[in-house]
Amino acid sequence: MFRGHRRPLAFLALALAFATPRHAPTQERSDYPPEARRRYEEGVELQARGKYQEALQAYDDAIRLGLQAYPRVHLKRATSQLDLKQYDKAIAEYTRFLEQFSLEESCRY
Repeated sequence: MFRGHRRPLAFLALALAFATPRHAPTQERSDYPPEARRRYEEGVELQARGKYQEALQAYDDAIRLGLQAYPRVHLKRATSQLDLKQYDKAIAEYTRFLEQFSLEESCRY
């Protein structure tokens, strides 16, 4: 049923993994709200422990609290959906990510 989704996801993942910015990366923003950053870090920890649904909630909270312009939170969110085998949602998230952030901006962090 999801066989058709694997190839586009694989190509997308490879493109993101091997993409390099054309210009030297700039300093990572540090003016994000502390609570938003804390929820993002909790999401990373939850995802690493295999608690993907809880990680999704933490990423949603981080976005709501002020991390909406931080590219990595959207990639981590999409990866959690992929880990949950929510392929259509993961593809939609990756697509939104590509539409919202330039390649240079996404590779900066």
